[in-house]
This record gives sequence, C-alpha cells and structure tokens, in this order.
Amino acid sequence: MTEEVLQLLSDDPMVVLNRGYRAKERIAARQKRIEEWRQIAESITANPENASNGGGYPTSKTENCVVAIMTLQEEIKDEIMEIAARHHLMGVEDAAQGVYAYYKGRALGTIGDFGCYSFHETKNYSMGEGGALVFQNNDYLERAEIVREKGTDRSKFFRGQVDKYRWMDYGSSYLPSDLNAAYLWAQLEMAEKIREDRLESWNYYNEELRSLADAGYIEQPFIPDYAEHNAHMYYINVRFPSRIK
Repeated sequence: MTEEVLQLLSDDPMVVLNRGYRAKERIAARQKRIEEWRQIAESITANPENASNGGGYPTSKTENCVVAIMTLQEEIKDEIMEIAARHHLMGVEDAAQGVYAYYKGRALGTIGDFGCYSFHETKNYSMGEGGALVFQNNDYLERAEIVREKGTDRSKFFRGQVDKYRWMDYGSSYLPSDLNAAYLWAQLEMAEKIREDRLESWNYYNEELRSLADAGYIEQPFIPDYAEHNAHMYYINVRFPSRIK
C-alpha cells in the first residue's frame, strides 16, 4: 500500500488530502482563531451589550445575564469558563460529536453550564437529526422541557400534573419521532461497544499509516495527553512531493 500511495503522489502532485490544512497553515489559522475567541470573550465580559453586535452572540432580554456560546479549542476551555465564572456568565458548550470524548478526565458536554450534543447522521451515535441538551443545574429542567414542547407544559399534562396544557414560554418542536428515538436508543444501549469498535478501526489506520508518517509523506492525528478521543474520524494531511525533504 505504501508504494502505491507514493507512486500516486509522484504521478500527480495535485492528489492531496486536506490540501488547505497543511501543518503550518493549520497552526497559524488555529492560533488566529484562538486569539479571536479571547478577544470576543473579554469584550463580552467587559460589556455585555457587545454580545448582541460584534460577537454575534444572542443575549437574553428576560434575564440579567449573557450566554456566551462557545465552540472552543480545547486548550482554552478552562480559561473561558474561568472568565465566565468571574463575570457571572454562563457557558454553553458545543460538544456536537463529543459523546464519549474527554478533556482532562471530564466528559465533553459537561464542562460548560450547558452542553449540546448532536445526533446528526454524521455523528458516532445518530438518529438522522436532532440532539440533546445537558446541564449541571436541575433548576433548568422544567424550562428545558417547556422549550422542547413548543413552549407549552404539555409534558406536565401527560403526567397528570395540570388539568390542561398552556403556552408558557418560547419554544419549538424539538420532539423526535418514536422511530427516530428508538433508533438512537438502541445505539446508546450499545454505546461502549460502538466506541470500542470505532477505536479499533482508528488504531488500525493509525498503525498501518505510520510508515508513511515516519517517512515524512503524511501527518497523522495528534492526541494530547490530557484528551481522550472517541474515534469520530481519522484524517491525514498529505504533503506535496516537492515539499518533502
């Protein structure tokens, strides 16, 4: 396999994977993005009104707080949450494909005050669309249920807690169908097995491609010591033959 790949690259230097994400460019773009996040976070904490303009973040007009929406590089999660706590803000963590992945021993999705998972068809655990909201404080449970139920307390009605359901708050139709829910539930019951199977495939790719990485033809994924991944995907960065020394 190694010889075939090398021959392909030699014959056509345009055959590359992730061409736009070569190491130096990727690192530079990453550092720029981190700096932008720092500036936005400090701008919001210095003046909450900034959350409705330059940063493009929504504000809550009904509560005296700002929700900082964060899709963050792992290295600054702690720093962002420290800023949020210092200024009495709430952190909403985008952990879309983070189920069964960990940062410093903490499950992704549990680092912010709120965590968001996706069950889109491209995720490790899928029902085609939809997702889940997790939170640390059970005080938000009732409101989350209302938002999920189109802004009504219909769930309370079904449980016999109210005589009829009413419009209570903002909301939308976030209810998955029974069939979609069953499709996801079967996967969650086997979540550990699915994770192990994906990791086995990921490790196989990593081992079989190591010779190309050692020869300098590709770059393999880097997993820092403080992180535990869930084998969501396996990627390589392929170098142009003319740039291989």
